Amino acid sequence: LIILLIIVCFLWQGLEKDPNHLPSPLINQPISEFSANDLLKKSITLRKKIFLQHWTLLVVWSSWCLTCAEEQSFLLSLKKNHAISIYGLNYRDEFNQAKQWLRQQGNPFQKIIFDPQGLLAIDLGVYGVPESYLIDPQGIIRYKQVGPLTSSIWIQNMQPLIKHLHKGQS
Repeated sequence: LIILLIIVCFLWQGLEKDPNHLPSPLINQPISEFSANDLLKKSITLRKKIFLQHWTLLVVWSSWCLTCAEEQSFLLSLKKNHAISIYGLNYRDEFNQAKQWLRQQGNPFQKIIFDPQGLLAIDLGVYGVPESYLIDPQGIIRYKQVGPLTSSIWIQNMQPLIKHLHKGQS
């Protein structure tokens, strides 16, 4: 009976936890150095410096990800409002399929890092797609969203963080 009670306590505690919240050791750490091709301009090599001197939302996506398509309309509206620089990380995808997907869904990204083997994603600790990272002007990861980004997550979690940290830097 005591063992059963202990098991029930552990299960009860597990029910109170958010299954989408996966802690990241990279929060408040600089994004790692990398060198990768731009998906749309293959001759251009992208490096860490693209994240410097402005707030950036880095969105990890793939053409085979159904949830990424749901997230895309919010990202397009975010781009339209010029709220933040949005960069994409195309994760473990086929080059032509990724480009076709962008033609169909729309392209909210200023630059897209092409990561066909998922090497940069491994460095970021990506669990799956979609995931989003809020990166400050010094290249430091300030927030990680596992799962689709929505307007409520943007308004409740990311915008206040940008305002708070921006105030602290002024």
